[in-house]
Amino acid sequence: MNDMISHLRALRRDCRGYWAERILAEIEYALALSRASGNSHDSLLRTVLESLAAEHSELGALGRETAEETEARLQPLASEARSFQVICAAHAHIDMNWLWGFDETVAVTLDTFRTVLGLMTEYPSFTFSQSQASVYRIVEEHDPEMLKEIRRRVKEGRWEVTASTWVEADKNMPTGESLARHALLTRRYLGEVLEMDPNLLLLDFEPDTFGHSRHVPEVLREAGVRWYYHCRGSDEHTLYRWQSPSGASVLCYRDPYWYNAVVGPELVAEAPLYCRAHGMQSLLRVYGVGDHGGGPTRRDIERILDMDTWPIFPRLKFGTYREFFTAAEKSTVSLPVVDRELNPIFDGCYTSQSRIKASHRTTERRLVEAEGFASLASVVTSAPFRGPAFSRAWEGVLFTHFHDIVTGSGVAQTRDYTLGQLQRSLAVAAAEHGGALRRIASHVDTSSLGDHREDARNNLSEGAGAGYGVADFGLSRVERGRGRTRIAHVFNALPWDRVENAEIVLWDWPGDPSRLQVRDSSGNPLPHQVLPNDADPLFGTAYWGHDYLRVLVTVSVPGLGYTTCSISEALPPEIPSRAVQDPRVQRPESHVLENDRVRGEFDGQTGALTSLRDKETGEEMLDVSRAGGIFRRVLEDDSRGMTAWVVGRWMTCASFHERARCSGVQGTPRRQWLRYELEHGASRLAATVTLEQGSSVLTWNVECEWLEPGRKGQGVPQLNFFLPAAAELKTYRFDVPFGTVERGPAEMDLPATSWVMGIPKKGAHRALAVLADHTHGFRCRDNAISLTLLRSSIDPDPHPELGMHRFSFGVAVVDPGSTVAMVRAAAERAHPFSVISGTPHAGSLPLSQGFLSVAGGAAFSALKTIDDHSSGSLVIRLYEVEGRKSTAAVSLFCEPSRVWIADLHEKPVPTAEGMIRQDGATVHVELQPYRVTTLVVEFAGCR
Repeated sequence: MNDMISHLRALRRDCRGYWAERILAEIEYALALSRASGNSHDSLLRTVLESLAAEHSELGALGRETAEETEARLQPLASEARSFQVICAAHAHIDMNWLWGFDETVAVTLDTFRTVLGLMTEYPSFTFSQSQASVYRIVEEHDPEMLKEIRRRVKEGRWEVTASTWVEADKNMPTGESLARHALLTRRYLGEVLEMDPNLLLLDFEPDTFGHSRHVPEVLREAGVRWYYHCRGSDEHTLYRWQSPSGASVLCYRDPYWYNAVVGPELVAEAPLYCRAHGMQSLLRVYGVGDHGGGPTRRDIERILDMDTWPIFPRLKFGTYREFFTAAEKSTVSLPVVDRELNPIFDGCYTSQSRIKASHRTTERRLVEAEGFASLASVVTSAPFRGPAFSRAWEGVLFTHFHDIVTGSGVAQTRDYTLGQLQRSLAVAAAEHGGALRRIASHVDTSSLGDHREDARNNLSEGAGAGYGVADFGLSRVERGRGRTRIAHVFNALPWDRVENAEIVLWDWPGDPSRLQVRDSSGNPLPHQVLPNDADPLFGTAYWGHDYLRVLVTVSVPGLGYTTCSISEALPPEIPSRAVQDPRVQRPESHVLENDRVRGEFDGQTGALTSLRDKETGEEMLDVSRAGGIFRRVLEDDSRGMTAWVVGRWMTCASFHERARCSGVQGTPRRQWLRYELEHGASRLAATVTLEQGSSVLTWNVECEWLEPGRKGQGVPQLNFFLPAAAELKTYRFDVPFGTVERGPAEMDLPATSWVMGIPKKGAHRALAVLADHTHGFRCRDNAISLTLLRSSIDPDPHPELGMHRFSFGVAVVDPGSTVAMVRAAAERAHPFSVISGTPHAGSLPLSQGFLSVAGGAAFSALKTIDDHSSGSLVIRLYEVEGRKSTAAVSLFCEPSRVWIADLHEKPVPTAEGMIRQDGATVHVELQPYRVTTLVVEFAGCR
């Protein structure tokens, strides 16, 4: 066989022209036939090759006559040759805003589709496949007449829609809820805009996605998707079943040939071997100019039509992915099962262009909160639910998930457009969230809490604070009260009771701050402290002509509900006399943050966290022999290139704490903090580390002026935070969409949605965890966790990070035996209490009310309306993370009229009827290991 291959290569090198290419390609294919059938055709092929070599030696060419004579000699192989089929699927890989702006993305989309539609008119058998709901949105908005043509071709079956996601999306950094919204919005939108049966959308087409997280098959199964196409993230099997921990699986094809092949004889060479190995008669080849669109060319089509006439060749046909996967499902061999994540690839993308990641994660979280409370308001108060506004806001988030956008591997135009789009989505979230809370508050009976006639003529406060807090991605803290008695409604976006600190802002309060008192909904005093106002360079300690007080209150708020506080001025006798605070003794500054759960010690000179002790067990959590709890400046080697995509080898690693100024601890046990400032090179960093009462999380709020550009040939600077553990760590638990995954030590960044926990080998009752707000790259090795915060990559954006950055992360002492507790702790950090100002009025709701509580081993994903926005229905999404069967008790504010289990498209799942049991206003839901459960509850007469 090897000698024949050598002869063939020599002839290919020396022979030119159509007929030479044709006959040599047929012989190469015949050699593959022979190999696939135990070398049964070697004798004939050796004779044919020797004859061709002799003729070429004599004539110096291989022409038509020679080719046709050789095809006649090979005629005994024709039937076997034509028994195999190559399905040629035309596609245009259109990157969303990769190395260009959105205007160019629109032009590329329309230009490509105009070419395709023109070719369809000329070639009646030609078919085309196209993914991404976003491109159909572009056509709908920018060329409605073209959309009509596409719709017609879809109905003919010649234009295949391969989209199950809004874009070809990253699968590591979005939350599980976002992946669910891809499925929901994409199927609904495409069904409507293309007038097609959405149940035909069975393929998730992700050719260029940078890795695929562990629970994706579970999401796809819940979305009714059966097939998965990808290229990256694995180099093993090409046709297999990919299975999630829940047992859900999809038929997966990893294209070994890539997704934008050039059409030529090489398309078919592997057909016999591949088909025999996989028990099939068909091979899939994907062709079409990609990345910047273009798609199939006339030459591609003509070559496919021509090669299909070659007698010693497989059948070539214009086909679809549906044809291939349908054939693959009938495979006569047992396909391998892959039950792991398909990672990693491009570890720099977990951090690059951090501003995109910060805006994306913030918008994602705020939309979930807004949608939850807007859904509740629609059921509880009959308020209208603005479904279209939420859908378009989600589209902005989902567009960001494109695999060159949220990953930070685009140009500056990519980033600028994305930040603008996310601002629009965030504006919807903020407006709808604030509106929903106000509508609920307007139905709360606060008539017993004050009289608005007080101080009406000299009132300054109403309307003060407009926009305050929005810059920190919270709700506007505008004041609605007046006088000395104020009302605040505190809302909890999570479905369990929480006792935490809430920050109430009082505008133009005429009382004495030293006599301020806060009472709960039962009239009981609440512990509180008045916080110092941060001086603003423009406003000082005032804000646009108004004065304000920040009051930290420890308050209990029921699950997915609210409570009401009243703030007033106590009479003098109720306030004990206080000694004059003249200085009498000088004491050293403290650099210890401590409460009843943890004790953190900081170096007073450098600001480094030097000790973190669990108060209950007495365990020291940090390796005190190593410089830990510090920021570091790493310099990466850039010689591999693609610096936005790839973290280079670490060349140097230095502490960022060489020049530090550190203050002593301030505050009270309710909230303590210390501040330190660092300078390293031209960059500066200011960190405030906070510890709340009852919390085991130290929180770093950081403002960093990063002036460390990357330089080609000199390296890529990086900022990270380093935390060494005292315990010997066995593995590291990462949160991923709809679950977790455990990974061993690795000298590379690996992705987490928001946190990583170090799992001790033995003896330790507590574990260290790092919770990130915005970036996703963690490097875990040598019993330590490093969080990558900023990277000054060079290409394709030469200056992605220069300037001011604000970010936050937490270091927590946690129970390594409870994943659901860790998931809930991360959720509480991501969804702090929301506070709005109230007024005295009558209403039908009590001063404190919980609408939804989830008890048991369930993790909570979202509360929303059913997608058809039918009145009186709520959707509750839960998922199981411990890997065991359990029951969740879902307690509702009133008894539902109907309860059922749905898929991700919110359609009933008949086989799940036995998974729920209703007991009045409590629904008991059976949770299967690692499964996503979507519960729909309908109400009648609860208002």
